[in-house]
This record gives sequence, structure tokens and C-alpha cells, in this order.
Amino acid sequence: VALEVALSTVLLAAGGLFLISFFREMRVDKGFEVEHIITQDVSYLSPKYARGVRRLAVEETVTKMSQIPGVARAASTSRLPLRGEDQVSELRDPAQAELSINHSELASFRFITPGYCQVLGIPLRSGRFLNGSDKDQPTALVSEEAARFLWPRQNPIGRLVQGIGSNAPMLRVVGVVGDVRASGLDRDPPMTVYEHYWRMQPIAMSFVLRTRANPLAVAGALRTVLSSADPEMAL
Repeated sequence: VALEVALSTVLLAAGGLFLISFFREMRVDKGFEVEHIITQDVSYLSPKYARGVRRLAVEETVTKMSQIPGVARAASTSRLPLRGEDQVSELRDPAQAELSINHSELASFRFITPGYCQVLGIPLRSGRFLNGSDKDQPTALVSEEAARFLWPRQNPIGRLVQGIGSNAPMLRVVGVVGDVRASGLDRDPPMTVYEHYWRMQPIAMSFVLRTRANPLAVAGALRTVLSSADPEMAL
């Protein structure tokens, strides 16, 4: 009996610690909003979605989703928050050549349509968000952490940022946005660069919708938009 009581005490204590940890993580600043948000992952692996076709399909789908009754705004991203990181590269300011070798850290690169940050409530700290005029321009948003790393106590707007690789473009920073947790609520937000999806055209995208009411009320309409565009699309 004493052993059972002791074991029960240990289990209760462990459970209490788990709940404390759980609620602590739930109160952590995620960097984005979750209320009135609905998401849908889509794959463009089919051969019929060549690069030019793929980016037009994403653009047209976002437009149609934004017209669904009850939807306030729609956008798309190559990777949602808390889904981990897939496009990762060292981050540098090409204008600071003397710091290029020793002053670089890994950053997460995400490719978004205009309006993505507004849909998820990712705050703008300075400059502006991406818009339609950035479609064919080498522009980008950077997170606060990336701005602090590259340009401490300096204005990052108008600076250049670049990943590593022979095809990595030099991107002009047009805005700084809040930090977002990418790999879990228990992990610090990574440095992040947001580019217009038009350049990269990922083969998998996630659509995000901000609704004016219950997100479930528009879930059916969202799938109708996707199935009408392509009945064979993998959701």
C-alpha cells in the first residue's frame, strides 16, 4: 500500500509538471493568431503544373478563396508556422563583405503571397508588407531576429540580404515583421526571410484564410473552390 501511495504521488507530481509545462507553452507568444483561421495544404506535384502554370494557379486560387462569403482575407505560404523548416540557408548581408565568413547564421526562407502576414496577424514592425508590385522584384521581408542579427541598432529597410548558393538572389528589405515560432512552442523563433512566392513557385503550398465567423462554416466552400479548379488535386 505504501508503495502504491508513493507511486501515485510520483505520477500526480509528474502529471502536474506536465500540465504546468503545457499551459506555459500555450501562453507563449506564437507570433501569429489562430482564431478565425483555417488552412488547407495543397500539392502541385502533377506534371500539368509546370512552373508558370503553378504560380498562376496559386494566384487564381487565392483570389477565389478571398471571394468566399465569410472570408475576410486569403493568402498562401510554402510552410505554415510550427511545421518546421524546409528552406534553410545561411543568411548574410552582401554589402558587408568583411563579415561574410564569420558573421552568418542559418535562417528559414518562406515563400508567400501578398497578404499572408495580415491573414495570420503577424505584426509589421517597420517598412511595409509585400504587395503585388513585388511579384517580379528582388524584395523581401525579414523577421525582427534577422534584422537584429544583421543590422543591430540600424535601420534595415533598404538593406540587402542574401542566402548562400550560386542562384541565391540579393533581396532588398522592404519590411520587418514580428518573430514567428517555426518548429514548436518550446523553441525560439528562427531568423526568417519572406519572399514573394512568384520566384520560387513551391510544389506544395498551404492556403490560409481569415474568416469573419466560425471557420468551419467556410471549410466546405474552400474545398469546393479547390475541387472546381482541379478535381484530381491532392489535398
